[in-house]
Amino acid sequence: ISSSNLDYPKVPGSYLYIDGIQFINSAVPFPNGDFENWTAASSEEPDNWFTVNFGKTNVPSVTKSSDSYNGDYAIRIETINTLWGKPSGIITNGKFGDDTIPTNGMPVSQNPGKLTGYYKYIPNGPDTALAGMFLYHYDASHDSTIMLEATIIKLPPVSNYTYFEINTTYNGPLVTDTVNIAFASSNFEEDTITYIGIGSALFIDSLNLNFKPTSIEKNNSAIIAGIFPNPANDYLY
Repeated sequence: ISSSNLDYPKVPGSYLYIDGIQFINSAVPFPNGDFENWTAASSEEPDNWFTVNFGKTNVPSVTKSSDSYNGDYAIRIETINTLWGKPSGIITNGKFGDDTIPTNGMPVSQNPGKLTGYYKYIPNGPDTALAGMFLYHYDASHDSTIMLEATIIKLPPVSNYTYFEINTTYNGPLVTDTVNIAFASSNFEEDTITYIGIGSALFIDSLNLNFKPTSIEKNNSAIIAGIFPNPANDYLY
């Protein structure tokens, strides 16, 4: 049941009211078809990040943790069974596109050099966490977005906060204007899935994004040199 036609552009603000759902000619009642039974559910959302807490079952996937590397809090991401039947435990500073692929992100005006931070990972079984950074450039002339680089690294299990970094190689003429950063508490890469552990927990804290220089650095050191002969005909030494 949807409040908009999913095959056409949606208009925010449409409302749909449903009540009294029931089976016809059946002795089996429709479960909660009159919507009288409700379970309270709440969770805090980290500012500037998008989570899968909306698809939780009994516990949220992403929570605020006082077990931090620096400051008062860190983010804790747990792999849970979601309402759509697939395990998940992902956050992104953009949003989730088709097939939960991270898109959009934070605006920048330089090419990033690397993302650094600290993590702690307690898997359930032989699981692996993931960290990814995706660089985009919007081409106004073609009204399209170009992915300049995608880097995903694995975060192995560690019981204490450990430094990590994601390095980028791209430094081409198209300047990065959007950076998407994503973390997953299990290995959800379609081509490499070997095991997903429900309950695997990834802690992330103290993220920092470094940028590549926008120009060639100047060298102000003096260089003493002699050139001869002067005047010259064919060769200079």
